[in-house]
Amino acid sequence: MNEFKDDSQSKQNQLSIELTEEIADGEYANLAIITHSNSEFIMDFVKIMPGIPKAKVKSRVIMTPQHAKRLMLALNDNIKKFEQINGPIKATDPVSGGIPMNFGGPTATLGGLVFVGGTLDKLLRAFDSETGKELWSHKLPYIGSAPPTIYEVKGEQYIMIPATGGRTLKAMYPDLVESGDAYVAFKLEN
Repeated sequence: MNEFKDDSQSKQNQLSIELTEEIADGEYANLAIITHSNSEFIMDFVKIMPGIPKAKVKSRVIMTPQHAKRLMLALNDNIKKFEQINGPIKATDPVSGGIPMNFGGPTATLGGLVFVGGTLDKLLRAFDSETGKELWSHKLPYIGSAPPTIYEVKGEQYIMIPATGGRTLKAMYPDLVESGDAYVAFKLEN
C-alpha cells in the first residue's frame, strides 16, 4: 500500500519568521519592569550601568494576557532545562537574597564563549554560548564595572575587565562594595 502525504496542509501551518541583522544583535538588559492593565502586559527592558544615575528603557514589549501567560510558561520551561544542565540558578545577592543584578554586561567571542562580570559576588564568568553552561569563573579584586573587552596581541587573544566597584553600586550597597582601581586580563586558550 502506498502512503500519500499531503504536504500542502503542513506548509499552511508553517510560519516564516524574519530576523534582521539589527535585531539579531540583541539588546542587553539587566532589569525588567512589568506592569499590566486589564487588557495587556507591558514589559520594559532596562540597561542599568554603574556610575550612571539615569537608565534607559532599551526595549518595550506589549502582550495580551494570553500571550504573557504563554511567555511565562516558555520561560519556566527554559529555566528548568537550563537548571537541569547547569544546576540551580543561585540567588546570591547578599542584600535581597534575590537573583544578583549584573552591572557589567556580556561580551561574546567568536569561539563560542560569553563573558559576564559586574555582580556583587565579584566574579567574572565564562559561559558556553550554545548551552548557557558556566565553564569558568574568577574572583576579581573589586566588582567588574564595565563589560569585558577582548583584544589581540601577536595573534594571542585576551580578555580584560575593569574592576573598580563602581560608584552606583557603592551608593546602593555602602557596606558591601569596596572601591578600587584594577584592570584584570586573561589570555584565552585556542
